[in-house]
Amino acid sequence: MTTKSAKQRKAPRPVRKVSALSTDDAEGFGIWMRRHTEWLRVRNYSEATVEKGETWLVAFAEWCAARGSLRPREVTKPILEGYRRYLFHYRKANGRPLAFAGQRARAR
Repeated sequence: MTTKSAKQRKAPRPVRKVSALSTDDAEGFGIWMRRHTEWLRVRNYSEATVEKGETWLVAFAEWCAARGSLRPREVTKPILEGYRRYLFHYRKANGRPLAFAGQRARAR
């Protein structure tokens, strides 16, 4: 069995990562997430609440981007239902599912 030398191996094709959090798009997730975070701070929510909510929004935006939705306007009821199913089947590092309260918090 022969192995290919480094020159003979094909270089991996670059993966174009589409960021759902780009602030270049005035109607994209990035701008709306920034506005929402500012709204929470103006309403005097704790910094821990703001940070946790931002973490969950980033996860949702990236999940949507992986499915081709880069703007909140593109999110439909079937996409939201798919995200709820994803959270239901999600497993933490220890292999346990998210509690229903954790699913609800992440889907707000």
